[in-house]
Amino acid sequence: MNITSFSNKNLYNRKNLDVLNLKNKKTKSNLSANKNDKEDIVEISKEALEANIKLIEENQNEEKLKEEIEKNEAEIKHLKAEAEKAKAEMEAASKFWKTFGKCLTIAIRLMRGDEVPKLDEKFLMKNDNKLYCKAITLRNNIKMLDNKKGEKQKSVLDKEERRELLEEEFKGIFKIENNIGEPSKLQSDSGLENL
Repeated sequence: MNITSFSNKNLYNRKNLDVLNLKNKKTKSNLSANKNDKEDIVEISKEALEANIKLIEENQNEEKLKEEIEKNEAEIKHLKAEAEKAKAEMEAASKFWKTFGKCLTIAIRLMRGDEVPKLDEKFLMKNDNKLYCKAITLRNNIKMLDNKKGEKQKSVLDKEERRELLEEEFKGIFKIENNIGEPSKLQSDSGLENL
């Protein structure tokens, strides 16, 4: 045998060995991967499982409580809105009945023939015109039957109510004065302003 042939054979065998070694490494790594798969399986004790179940139940209970709290908060908001609405209605009704009571008092005084302040009469006229007309009619009928002069009465109205009535009266006067100061269209069209 020849030296060159020996070295070629050795070389060939080395290559085969290297290939064999690679194959072995691959199968070993596959085996270790399979071993790792088995190692990845986790066993849970009964206590841990019960604790996990307990946590899940607590989370569910917390979610239910949150839902109930949100529901209760929405109901509270609704009840507050209803209470505010009822309060506003009650205030409006209270104002109505106070006004109605004042109107009745003024009307009774007028019917008796008493001297009532002009602002009180305007208040009655503004808030209950039918009652005002009936009171004036009855007063006139009573005066026809009995010439007795009635008592002078103080105002039933608050300062604010009197102020509002006076402001309305003055607004009407200012409107009339403003219209009087300006020439009307008829005058300007007819040429009367030149005369």
